[in-house]
Amino acid sequence: MVTAMPWPIPLEEELLETLQRFKAVDEAQTGTITYDQYKQVDQQSGTLCLTRIQLTNNRLFADYEKDPPQLDYTQMLLYFACHPDPLEGVYRALSVAVGTHIFRQVETPMLTAEKTSISTVSPNDDFPETEENVTREERELKEEKDERDQKEEEIPENANTEKISMETLLKVFGGGNEVLDANRFASYLKIENIYAENFIKTFQDLDAKNLEPIEINILLKHPYMQDLIANYSDYKLPDIKMIIQRSEHAQGSDGERSPSRLTEEKK
Repeated sequence: MVTAMPWPIPLEEELLETLQRFKAVDEAQTGTITYDQYKQVDQQSGTLCLTRIQLTNNRLFADYEKDPPQLDYTQMLLYFACHPDPLEGVYRALSVAVGTHIFRQVETPMLTAEKTSISTVSPNDDFPETEENVTREERELKEEKDERDQKEEEIPENANTEKISMETLLKVFGGGNEVLDANRFASYLKIENIYAENFIKTFQDLDAKNLEPIEINILLKHPYMQDLIANYSDYKLPDIKMIIQRSEHAQGSDGERSPSRLTEEKK
């Protein structure tokens, strides 16, 4: 998907609208649909930008272990929740998972507690940072933050009272340290989630002793969740142009040190 960019980033409203369309054809509310059902939604939803690129077809996201193949449409939409701002991406993903807009916490404090189990690798880690790129990234992030602050959404009193289950939370934060199925789009149950143990403790801390669904607004106030959300990078949309530029720069540097180049210099 990233290599197919540039493509328009869908609005959260568009993701939620498409989610409702999928649910409408999923009469049994199983969370999955067939290819024919997918095509039905695809034909109806011509305004949604994610339906205008062929990457969103059933062949990429379907689970072929089932006959006929089934598409977990929520899982698919989670991939389109990615955003250049990783924090925005996480809240977009939470909104998709719950099925309604999740308001961002007014302030996410910087916690000094140890960041247990929060270990993600950025797609840019393989390439060295240059001062110019770092400066550009910082400037863009600051501009995005300033723009966000200017249009700060008014949070109603009953905001985020929807409940979220452990199953849904594991689907949003799908960090697996041992993938038991080669298909990355397989059910979360086939993946040993590195956050599961901490989520269980978090639910129990919030008096959900039997791990029953808990209100979003209560969950988001827990220090562990605040720390995780502030540092989670899986929903950050990579800057593919910068990755390519760094790759070309690295290859150019290697070329300067190549044996053939050194031989020519000696001549």
